[in-house]
Amino acid sequence: DPPGPDVIAAVEGAVAWFRATALYDIRIESFTDAEGQADRRVVPAPGEGPLWARFYGLEDNRPLFTGRDGVPRPALADIERERRAGYNYYGDWAKTLLERDYPAWRARLARPN
Repeated sequence: DPPGPDVIAAVEGAVAWFRATALYDIRIESFTDAEGQADRRVVPAPGEGPLWARFYGLEDNRPLFTGRDGVPRPALADIERERRAGYNYYGDWAKTLLERDYPAWRARLARPN
C-alpha cells in the first residue's frame, strides 16, 4: 500500500537524522594492548566512513559511551577496555539503508499506481 503522509514524514526524518549524525574520517581499530588484551580505539582515517555510534545524546546528537558504571562519556577511550573491546559502539549500520534501500523506496513512491 502507498504510505500515508505521516509515514513518509517519519522516514524522511529518520533519513535526515542518519545523514546528520554520520561520522566521517575515522575508523575503529582493533589492537592488542601492552598486557596482551584485545582493545579498540578510534583513529583518524581521512576519507573513510560513514559510521554511526550505537548511542547518541538526546540533547546534542553526539555519540555517547558507557561502561559498567552506566555513566555517559563523550569518547570511546573514556570507558574501560573490557567494554571497548567487547561491544560494538560504532558501525556502518545505516549505510545500506541510505545507499540502497532509501533510494529504492523513493523510486517506488514516484511511480504511478
